[in-house]
Amino acid sequence: MEKIWLKSYPPGVPAEISIDHLPSLVVLFEEACRKYADKMAYVSMGREMTYRELDNLSRDFAGWLQSKGFKKGDRVALMMPNLLQYPVALFGTLRAGCVVVNCNPLYTPRELEHQLKDSGSKAIVIVENFANTLEQVIDKTDVKHVIVTPMGEMLGLAKGMLVNLVVRHVKNWCRRGPCRVRSALPWLWPVVAVMAWTPVSLCHEDIAFLQYTGGTTGVSKGAMLTHANITSNVMQAYSWIKPAVKEGEEFIITALPLYHIFALTANCLTFLMIGARNLLIANPRDIPGFIKDWSKYPITVVTGVNTLFNALLNHPDFTKLDFSTMKVFLHTGDMGYVDQMGYVFLVDRKKDMILVSGFNVYPNEVEEVVAMHDGVAEAAAIGVADEHSGEAVKIFVVRKDPNLTAEELIEHCRKHLTGYKVPKFVEFRADLPRTNVGKILRRALKENA
Repeated sequence: MEKIWLKSYPPGVPAEISIDHLPSLVVLFEEACRKYADKMAYVSMGREMTYRELDNLSRDFAGWLQSKGFKKGDRVALMMPNLLQYPVALFGTLRAGCVVVNCNPLYTPRELEHQLKDSGSKAIVIVENFANTLEQVIDKTDVKHVIVTPMGEMLGLAKGMLVNLVVRHVKNWCRRGPCRVRSALPWLWPVVAVMAWTPVSLCHEDIAFLQYTGGTTGVSKGAMLTHANITSNVMQAYSWIKPAVKEGEEFIITALPLYHIFALTANCLTFLMIGARNLLIANPRDIPGFIKDWSKYPITVVTGVNTLFNALLNHPDFTKLDFSTMKVFLHTGDMGYVDQMGYVFLVDRKKDMILVSGFNVYPNEVEEVVAMHDGVAEAAAIGVADEHSGEAVKIFVVRKDPNLTAEELIEHCRKHLTGYKVPKFVEFRADLPRTNVGKILRRALKENA
């Protein structure tokens, strides 16, 4: 097969990559920490952490795990939003030779129990806001070590106390009071206790992550990702963006959760390789707060999903941001095609495709057209059974204009879509169901259609 897409690669992008020089993610991490030691690695709520500090704290965390008897291959669960504690625990776990099990902080007790039991996790690092969820299921799991951290733990004494006060008593995010999980340790214990760390020999075949799916098609399943899997993906992304970025000078904003594979691979690991600064957004649903944090820094890179960008575009303060430093945009999807020039076009998810009288209808295309209407805030399209065409297009719409009618929308779609793509049914809703990472959940709409 002729690799026609290579003809369209920008100058400097190789046809092939090699990971022979990177036997593990730990080597990648330690090389970055040595090369960019005194540069800022992360910033969260105004607190900066250098690569040197990240190196030292993660080494101490790894030493603590080893002092508790953790061996190569043992599973350690992380249940945190985007906080400074996350990269410390992430790289500390990997440096101890253990396997990272990322957990969504918004999990219900049932979901968390399934993941902890399925993965065989022996320890968990969890933000106190969500400790009550763990409290309800821990006795049904193999978890023996629990490390609990307040959100403000690494922000310094004064700032940390203020953030924790707001979280506990103003935002009321810790609704069930202090953590009552048995034998729980405070976060500072493993990162201050300075236990001796013994480097662990890791190779491409060793498992680095048990990364669980979003559960959109059933029970969440753990994908076994080796060090080779992730380093290969990182090297691919690095090779592609290398001609467009300046090592040691980029500033990426991370609103997508680091426990999700997209942000983990792109924001956390790929931009670690080039010594980027990383602005962590703990709560991306707080759009005004997100924009305020963005405005304080010369951001050069942002990653996101459609729902996040839609929320930003619908906020009046977004247009006030300075975009002059922006240079790279990363996007991903499932289904697409390659044109004659070798360009890859991503169009939709295969399982969401609608079949109308034998013709393929992609929900994304319909949703984009519906969203063009000034009276629409957001929309989702699904296929519903139809006795004449097999399936018909139905759209669910959140109105920006309360007076918008179904007839107006259908007429709008007729102007921009071929007949078989035009929605047959319109349902207005106050909001749309979403996954825990903010994607519109079409499956839930289909189940109730």
